[in-house]
Order: sequence, then structure tokens, then C-alpha cells
Amino acid sequence: MNDTTTAGILNITHVTEAKKLDDQFLFATSAYSQIIATLCALLSCVITFHQMYFHLKNYTCVAEQRYIIRILVLVPAYAIYSFLSIMLAVHAMLDSIYVDFIHDIAEAFAIYSFLALCYQYLRGEGNIMLELTGKTIKFSILYGTCCFAGKPYTILFLRFCKIATLQYTLIKPFTSFTSMILMATKKYTVGDFGITSGYLYLFLINNITVTLAVYGLLLFYFATREQLKPFSPLLKFATIKSIIFFSFWQDVLFSILEWSHVITTTNGYSATIIAGIYKNLLICVELVIVAIALRYAFPYSIYVLHLIV
Repeated sequence: MNDTTTAGILNITHVTEAKKLDDQFLFATSAYSQIIATLCALLSCVITFHQMYFHLKNYTCVAEQRYIIRILVLVPAYAIYSFLSIMLAVHAMLDSIYVDFIHDIAEAFAIYSFLALCYQYLRGEGNIMLELTGKTIKFSILYGTCCFAGKPYTILFLRFCKIATLQYTLIKPFTSFTSMILMATKKYTVGDFGITSGYLYLFLINNITVTLAVYGLLLFYFATREQLKPFSPLLKFATIKSIIFFSFWQDVLFSILEWSHVITTTNGYSATIIAGIYKNLLICVELVIVAIALRYAFPYSIYVLHLIV
């Protein structure tokens, strides 16, 4: 066997080994992932549109149902965002950051609508304070009331909860548009925690705003949970909090996987794009669960008028 033949065999072996390495993330760009994403996105939309239809058909309490419908819009908006992100990544090798504003704005709108719905349930700020007057804040590690324990409920406490929650609806869309501008100017790389990367600073801002929003919701629920009991608030709050919490930390998780080279460039697709595909595929699957949870959290049945003939 001459040197040329040996070199050829070694080259073929090297190419084969490289191909095996390339196949490790092949599922992300395969037809299977696209089919799963499509089916899950469609199913979540069907479930949600069915619920929205029956709310509109039994539109008997406009003051409450208008906010419920706005909250439900979050699911199809997320489905469109995740589906588009996967298609753009697989077929055009574009990062999902260019459509992030869709889910950021929808998420902000849903959170605002949820807080407005809670205020509507309780008949406004004045009525809430009337119920809380004379009561003191109890100590709770779970709800993080350590700093407020023993103090009376005041209008300032209630407004802190409101501002802490609603600041997210302003800051999150802002950071989304900022990331697009920074990426266009080559100053933003997803998963790059270097001090010269805009990603690090936007990550810190988003981390603070998410923490404040979740904390604000927790405090508000803790203060008004007795008043909200007739409206079965636990599932409502749990669903909304999970949307805020898991949406952010899934982004962080996949950024860390990319940064630590667990997810790497494969088959010509950058690690950022592959991480984005997996993240959005996971969102598509989760949306089915969220759509079902929202169906039970905001049922239309309580608004159906039963007329006696």
C-alpha cells in the first residue's frame, strides 16, 4: 500500500468521523423537529381560539372578558414567534432575535392585562385598600415579605406591587429592540458574557426586571389572596408567573449551553441558531400545556347566561 492510498484512507476516515460529529445536533434542523413544532403550535392555537370564540359568544361581562381575551392572545403570538423562528433558523440560518419583539410585546401586553383583570375583579385600588385597612403584613419566606413584616398595608405598598410588575411591560420590549440594534452593529452575541458584549448588560437588566415582576406579582397575590378567593386565583397567578419566569430562564439556559460549548456549530449552523431552534421547539411543546392551563384558569363557562324559558 503506497503513501497516496494510505493518505486517502486516512482522509476518508477523518471525513467519516467529522460527519458523525456533525450528526449530533441533526435533529434540530430535521423535518421531525419542524413537524413537532408545527403540530404543537397549531394545537395550542386551536385550543386557544376555541376558548376565545366561546368567551366572545358569551360576552356577558365585558369589563373582565376583554382582559381575559387579551391574555389569551399570548398563546397564538408565542406560537407564531416560535414557528417563524424555527423556520427562519432552519431555512435561512437567521437568529430568532429578529422576531423576538413579537413574543416580548405579547408577553408585556398579557402581564398588563392580567394585573388590570385582578384590579377589575377587586373593583379597583380604592376597594382593595378598603379591605386591607387595619391589617398588617404577615411574615412569609415563600412570598418574600421579610422586609415588610409587621407593617400595615398602605397605598404605597400596593403601588409598589403594581409598579414592580408593570415595569417589566416597558423594559422587556425596550431590551428586545436594543438587542436587535446591537446585533446589527456587531456588538451583541447571544451567550457571550464578555464585558465588551452587549449581551451581558442586557442579560443583567432582564434578570433584574424579571425578578422584580415576579416579586411584585407574589406580593400582590399575598396581599389580596383572600379577596381573590372567589375567582380561583392560584392557577391564574401560577400560569402568568410561569410565563414570565420560564420564558426568561429558558433563554438563559440555552445561552449557557452555547457559551459552555455544550451546543456547538454543526452542519454549517452556528451554535446560536441551533440553541435557538431547541429553545423555540421547547416553547412550541410547552404552549400546548399553557393553552390547556389557561383554559382552566380562565373558563368561559362562568359567563354563560342560563335563561329559564
